Amino acid sequence: MRPVGHTEPADASHAQRQDEVVELSVHAGVAMYFPISDWFAAFILTVAVEAPIVAYLLRRHQPDLVRLVVLIVFANLATHLAVWYVLTQPLEIGTPEYTLVAESWAFAAEALFYWASIRHLSARRAVAVSLVANLSSFVVGRLVL
Repeated sequence: MRPVGHTEPADASHAQRQDEVVELSVHAGVAMYFPISDWFAAFILTVAVEAPIVAYLLRRHQPDLVRLVVLIVFANLATHLAVWYVLTQPLEIGTPEYTLVAESWAFAAEALFYWASIRHLSARRAVAVSLVANLSSFVVGRLVL
């Protein structure tokens, strides 16, 4: 498994990903993984799935559709970059631990972002909206890619 929306086949070998690996020598033998080539496509897929869901569920709380879409894109941008470029450093991609941490981060951070940026939105509603949107993009990402 890879981050939500990843376009690489699940059976791709390490050798096939060499173009995506950048080695930084902080200490001898330490390599850092940067999934460069597939990030943008995965981000677009994530936003394409989550934005309509969040916009529909929060339309009464934030009637300005342009403002709402901007909030959704920025919430996803912040979480998606962390999932792809930060969490891939301490955790091995494809492990249950990585998936649990990455999806929990995206869900919690987006819920917090919606709650903090939309006036009068309850924390409960923000959590529910984020949960539905993130579960949807997780499932679509697994089915499509």
